[in-house]
Amino acid sequence: MGRLWIPGSGGGADLDVITAAASDVRKGKVIVDKDGNPLTGTMAEKGAATYYGQNYDQVIAANQYLTGNQTIVGDGNLQPWNIKRGVTIF
Repeated sequence: MGRLWIPGSGGGADLDVITAAASDVRKGKVIVDKDGNPLTGTMAEKGAATYYGQNYDQVIAANQYLTGNQTIVGDGNLQPWNIKRGVTIF
């Protein structure tokens, strides 16, 4: 059996400084809690998505990890000369 000598070592990590909860960590990733126990993340992930102009709000929800591009498609026809005077568009 071999021995491992690490000069100046002692004590390990200070787990009292851990503030992350399972919801702060990506789903499936594992960290340790303040007691040194494994803690599996539960934060939802969202892949790439494309959003098109609509007549209602489209929300990219909070508290999720974006794993792909979130694209909001513009409209080349949205030009000042295409908007009638006195018409509210947004």
